[in-house]
Amino acid sequence: MDPINHYIDHTLLSYNADSNAIDRLLKEAILYEFKAICVAPNYVSYCNKSLNDIEGFEPKIASVVGFPNGNDPLISKLSTVEFIAKEGCNEVDFVINSSYIKNQKWDEIFLETKIITSVIHELGLTSKWIIESSANTEFENLKIIEIANHIKPHFVKTSTGIHSKARIEDVILLRKQLDENIKIKASGGIKTREEALQFIKKGASRIGTSSGVFMMG
Repeated sequence: MDPINHYIDHTLLSYNADSNAIDRLLKEAILYEFKAICVAPNYVSYCNKSLNDIEGFEPKIASVVGFPNGNDPLISKLSTVEFIAKEGCNEVDFVINSSYIKNQKWDEIFLETKIITSVIHELGLTSKWIIESSANTEFENLKIIEIANHIKPHFVKTSTGIHSKARIEDVILLRKQLDENIKIKASGGIKTREEALQFIKKGASRIGTSSGVFMMG
């Protein structure tokens, strides 16, 4: 099996995704042995039950919190974390509050990310911060990195793919400035194998994409 498959979070977060599309996502993830699938919270239980009925390789189940703007109240984000954990989620991709970033509310970001990350880790799940790096200034990204280095999530993820796309220069900055134990997930607009390999070369440990099958072709 091509090792690039172990970097891919096979993603389906479309607003109109139905159960047939989710079934197809699961079959593709199993066939190509992708690292994880990433689905909306309401599909976590469905995916968990489907995978329990299958023998052999099982991708991890990732889901999103505060998607795509990050502006949900903290209590809402925590409720979603607890919900998807009970439903069988393994990894939590949560969006940092974008209005806090743009209003330079670094203390609020520190508090929110610390609380959410602590809960995720207490539940034994993998934490991924979505920071919308290409929508931020370099100063804003550096401030977020500074906070991440204190709190130590498992991953910092570049983008939702809704408001911005992954950029090579952001991954270079993240890898240079982040604690070496914090991994990087590049996500948003990565469509080809060549693009994915460039991000991996520059330091990404995961690739979030809906084009994983195309990359394997």
